[in-house]
Amino acid sequence: MFVDVYGWIQRFQMDAIKQGDMRRLQLVDYQTQAWQHFETNPQQSLSILYQARDLAEILHLPCWMLYYDSWLGECLNLYLNDFTRGLEHAMKTIVEIRKPEYAQCTMLSRGYRIVIESYIYSDPVGYADKIRELITYADTEIPIDYDTYCILKKRESELEFALGDIESATQTALEYLRRSSEQMVTFHMMYAYEMLVHYLYLQGQYERAHNMIIQAESMARYNQRASLVAIAQSWRALFSLMEGDEDAAQSLYRVATHNMSQLGMAISLSYYEAVCTYNERIGDVETAVAMRDKQFASIQGKGGYYLETESLLKKARLLGRADKDTQPTIQQARDIAQHLLKPDHLLTRLQRIDDGDYAEST
Repeated sequence: MFVDVYGWIQRFQMDAIKQGDMRRLQLVDYQTQAWQHFETNPQQSLSILYQARDLAEILHLPCWMLYYDSWLGECLNLYLNDFTRGLEHAMKTIVEIRKPEYAQCTMLSRGYRIVIESYIYSDPVGYADKIRELITYADTEIPIDYDTYCILKKRESELEFALGDIESATQTALEYLRRSSEQMVTFHMMYAYEMLVHYLYLQGQYERAHNMIIQAESMARYNQRASLVAIAQSWRALFSLMEGDEDAAQSLYRVATHNMSQLGMAISLSYYEAVCTYNERIGDVETAVAMRDKQFASIQGKGGYYLETESLLKKARLLGRADKDTQPTIQQARDIAQHLLKPDHLLTRLQRIDDGDYAEST
């Protein structure tokens, strides 16, 4: 049995309308305002969410404070890639929700969810045991909303992928898709398809991956998610190129890069995978390397040391395949890896590149 967060919000809103309580109505409306700007101006969304959280505190509504704390965590991590602030916010939230006044909150599981997300994007290997513990706790020990029930599988899949277990990551992503499909939560279904496209591509299952990205794009248009539409177009460009349809590939690539350039949010790693691979396949290594540099610059110095090293690792592989000097990039990645709690996993992968293995893998 799942708790109904959106039903809880609707009841709160109806009570506020009956009472003519404008401040409580404003509290509900803040989320809609923030949502409108996540892709185009996430900094504005962040400002709105802080206002909402402050109003919830003024009104002495701890469950609403938690609701907006969860959105603040998501905005910091996913839309701004500000992982340092995201982790700090998550740590404050996990302390806060252990207070008695939060015990009956409908969205209690969302407080644990943002901690899991922060650990995933900061240092998934180093925090692996804590991530697993929190996923199990949120999934089995406390009331959970359906949205979080789905997302937990997404985070578990991301952890498995970070640990190098692409088979388990794929199976868990399929479970994420299954959970999302049970109640036709198309918003999560489209992200499940996106994950699976990347995993299946790495495993050489190109036709299956191509079919899934078409599904993802259709659902992204339905949900009006411009960023995922652009990601889907970038993957479709790559698959069209692989199928020998260069005109379609070029057209899709131009549209994808233009559409992504119009957004103000942090760019998905999946997008970089597609566009960098596309440029490498057409022989434009210079553009592919420049895109990897852009990817690194977008997350540098924001506390996402794992993602920084992953970006440099992929750049080093690319340079190696192009018979270019990999040493400066490998050394930079090794230096950053020292910030991780358990750097050996990444250091081993970097050593393989140093030894001449430039194949794309986990």
